[in-house]
Amino acid sequence: MNLKFVYTFGKIYGFRTTKRFAPYIVYSLLIPISLLFIFGIISSGKLIPLAILGGLISVFVTNGINTLNDSAQLRIQHKFYDLFIATPLAPVEYVMGFVLAELFFAMPSIILFMVIGYAYHIFTVYLAVLTVLMMLMLYFAIAFFSFGISFLPSHTRSIWSFTGILTLVLTLFPPVYYPYTELPKPMLWLFLLLPSGSAAVFLQGVFGFSKMMYLSGYIFVAEFLAYMIIALLIVRLKMNHL
Repeated sequence: MNLKFVYTFGKIYGFRTTKRFAPYIVYSLLIPISLLFIFGIISSGKLIPLAILGGLISVFVTNGINTLNDSAQLRIQHKFYDLFIATPLAPVEYVMGFVLAELFFAMPSIILFMVIGYAYHIFTVYLAVLTVLMMLMLYFAIAFFSFGISFLPSHTRSIWSFTGILTLVLTLFPPVYYPYTELPKPMLWLFLLLPSGSAAVFLQGVFGFSKMMYLSGYIFVAEFLAYMIIALLIVRLKMNHL
């Protein structure tokens, strides 16, 4: 893998963009911060720790979905992929550049929620390391999958509908901001089919917010592998036929 290209692309498109468009970071935080405030008010502070964890999950998921926005726009509007057809770069290297760029962009939001979590004493060193590892797995699965489906929109106007639907399905419906024990069993099993749902259920048990469900951890790992494999197959197929 050409790590120099991956790092350079991530730095230019992610880190430098973060400095130039810093207000967008605030915009991306509006939903998780608003939900943190709302859940804190309606529960008299009891659900704040759970909402902090949910906000952290939401940040990783939404920034992974943003891969769809950027990659589709560059493909459709700027014909960016055409620049790489004659290069020796492999499709996975190009995707990794996007994934690293979005991760750079997400860092301020991630740091903010980690700091809030430490302020509320919900993190130990073990929990922080486990959470970061799981969130990186979740992020890579969502980012690669989002890049794969970025080939579906044929016009820039339809990109936002895809990202809006994905954001709703992966962050607001699953038990990300609320205890999974509040769900009926059939609905719980449905949301466990989503990587954000299985990750949230497992971490709620690890943090002691809800009853531990070890099966959700195994499901999450299986979903991570499945999402990555499917996404890589789609990317290789699509980019080799551009």
